[in-house]
Amino acid sequence: MGLLFIGFLTKDQDAKAGSDYTAVDTIITFQPGVTSHNESVLIMDDVRKESIECFEVELQTIPTATDNVDICSEEAMVFIKDDDGKIV
Repeated sequence: MGLLFIGFLTKDQDAKAGSDYTAVDTIITFQPGVTSHNESVLIMDDVRKESIECFEVELQTIPTATDNVDICSEEAMVFIKDDDGKIV
């Protein structure tokens, strides 16, 4: 098996890129034999009192001539819990 390419993309839900988190749209390259990878999404702190918000992370297999890969779970929800006090 050769290189494996996986798209990693964040999508707005209640949480909005630019004010609640930093959007990510990248391609992760797996070398032969590598089975895991960590990717970070920066959560932005503010002083506004907000309810729990969420955004989506989507993984996409980018087909190549030599791969035979299926992603078990292509989407995940990330929940941001407010740490600025009670909602008024």
